[in-house]
Amino acid sequence: MPSFSFIQEILKKHTGIDEAAQFILGHESKAGPLYDLLASLWPQFQELERLLDENGAKPEIKEMQLGAALFSAIQSNNPIENFDESIKIVSYILMIRRMINSVSAAIEQKPEFAKRTLIAAMFRQSDDS
Repeated sequence: MPSFSFIQEILKKHTGIDEAAQFILGHESKAGPLYDLLASLWPQFQELERLLDENGAKPEIKEMQLGAALFSAIQSNNPIENFDESIKIVSYILMIRRMINSVSAAIEQKPEFAKRTLIAAMFRQSDDS
């Protein structure tokens, strides 16, 4: 995981000390631990971003999900584990949506109809037991 000083060096090298680098360098004593924590969450952030991109999340939904997962992780006692859990939850929701869309395509109906059909089939099955 990149350290705060590594991030500073990258900003210096690639930005020529622009406003973002000045902000970070000027707030080092207060923000250093935050940047270290954000750097440690970088792989999870990228994984969630990729997952949302691959599933066609709208930009505003993507930003909201990323922000919510990051904020929740930072507030937790175990940020990496918390972010991993957020990824699992989003993955689960997206998989359920894809499964319903697959049934929708198979029966050539809208997803909402497919979901109601699956629910009805599930209850019919339990009534037969």
